[in-house]
Amino acid sequence: MYLAAFFYSLLSGNSNQKTFVNLHMPLHRWIHYQLLFKRLLLLILLFQVSRIIFGFTNPSTVSSNYLAIFLAGLRYDITTICILNLPVLLMHVYPSKFSFSSGYQKFISILIISLNALALLFNYIDTLEAACS
Repeated sequence: MYLAAFFYSLLSGNSNQKTFVNLHMPLHRWIHYQLLFKRLLLLILLFQVSRIIFGFTNPSTVSSNYLAIFLAGLRYDITTICILNLPVLLMHVYPSKFSFSSGYQKFISILIISLNALALLFNYIDTLEAACS
């Protein structure tokens, strides 16, 4: 329960942590970049967990050089996350007068959760298919 609430707070941006502030960047922009970075790290973690689960459910696809597979998968996941979340990345980086409204931030949260939930669903469908066959 607490873990799910923690992940939701990271994805929705409800974090109350104090942050390092760059003197040349306004605080509100720094918080947006920090939130984007947390969201991307969480997505990388979730995609790697799905890869590990796939490896456990289908051990015939995993060779002895698991480190090389892990690094290649990490590179693939980072590329996939960046391409899939390009609208979210642009919405975080592009400054506008709507960037700080709660409705805009809620829209970004819904967009990032729905896009990545669909991608992870396809990832787990592949895992289930490999486990059932």
